[in-house]
Amino acid sequence: MPVPFLIFTLGYRQTPVEELPHASSFDHFDRLPALVEALEFA
Repeated sequence: MPVPFLIFTLGYRQTPVEELPHASSFDHFDRLPALVEALEFA
């Protein structure tokens, strides 16, 4: 089972965010708790 990946959009990376597989993205850590709670684990 794949692990959902949440990506922080403000930071250095060699690959654009759009090209990285992710469940959701965020640009401020205040949003992280709500995104984690919204994840669905089967």
